[in-house]
Amino acid sequence: MRSRPAVAVWLGGLALALVATHCGEQEAIGSLPVAEAGFDRVVSIGTEVRFDGALSADPAGATLTYAWRLRSRPAESQAALIAAETATPRLVPDRAGTYLVELVVDNGRRRSLPDLVAVRATGGTTTNQPPVVVVGCQGGGCTVAHGDGTLTLVGNQTTDPNDAVQTLVFAWSQVVSDCATQCPGLTGCAPLTDAVTWTSATSVQNPSFDAPDAVGTLVFRLEVTDPGGLADADCLSVTVTNNPPVVVVQQPGGTSRAEGEAFQLDGSSSGDYDTVDVARLTYLWSPPPSADLIYTPSHTAPVVTVRAGNSLRGTTVQFKLAVSDPFATAEPCSASCAGTCCVAMQITTIAGKAAGETCYFDSECQSADCDESAGQCQ
Repeated sequence: MRSRPAVAVWLGGLALALVATHCGEQEAIGSLPVAEAGFDRVVSIGTEVRFDGALSADPAGATLTYAWRLRSRPAESQAALIAAETATPRLVPDRAGTYLVELVVDNGRRRSLPDLVAVRATGGTTTNQPPVVVVGCQGGGCTVAHGDGTLTLVGNQTTDPNDAVQTLVFAWSQVVSDCATQCPGLTGCAPLTDAVTWTSATSVQNPSFDAPDAVGTLVFRLEVTDPGGLADADCLSVTVTNNPPVVVVQQPGGTSRAEGEAFQLDGSSSGDYDTVDVARLTYLWSPPPSADLIYTPSHTAPVVTVRAGNSLRGTTVQFKLAVSDPFATAEPCSASCAGTCCVAMQITTIAGKAAGETCYFDSECQSADCDESAGQCQ
């Protein structure tokens, strides 16, 4: 589409600019959005200049988008606008002279006329200075789950007094030894030696990695070098976390069983928020097995069949399940058997069984003699 010609009409000393539309109608520029790039300023070479277009406005209150452009800069300057599509871009002058910056705003239907702002940098030729490295983690929290967690490291807040960020060379590395030398400013530097899996190049500003199957502290180092060969480095720690398992025991029907009567305890609904640990959970039922307490297949299975007798008859037994992953054990059950990790079962006495009837404990038989090999009362 051809650009629309602007026509200035003088009315009583007031200039009213009009734009001809493709339909032959005329539209006042006063209905266009208005760009406001801010004020001119004078700064020293290497000083970061922050522009602010927030005072730009639309007559109808529509949301605006911003397009900043560096229209001119001194000869040999490599300076460039940072975040040029936001309301608040930045510029670091690297040579003496004038930098002319343009702002155009758009309300989705029309663009504004450009507004210009000038920055004059003084100081002549400047001595090269190293970058200033700033490191962090995406989202602000430097924690990641072991085994299956992913985290992005952030280095894009790094600046350089002389050079544009785009000209800097970034080099991330994992520190696994000699931490005190590589990261002298990092307190208590005792990193894990388990290697992370980088999921992006370590030469980008914000690389990502998958955490190792270990719990502790990872240490990373970012070194940034400018075109003149000067470098700066900084380190950060990342905590690799583990979530303990969650114990869930299904409550069997009823609260009592006769001595020798089989009942099932089911802890298979227990789990772990760290998905890598779900298949590695271990189980331990208590009280431990004995001549008076039989677990089938064993007291280390998530689902067991239990028979109790002899000394346990007439008592209430608290069956508790402990679940562990490779790094932690779930919180122990309370003494009152509250919560989802415990089943309280009363073992009741039954009438004596006659000779030849199936038995598991001597106390089940009238003769007080259960032949364990035959499983029958004598």
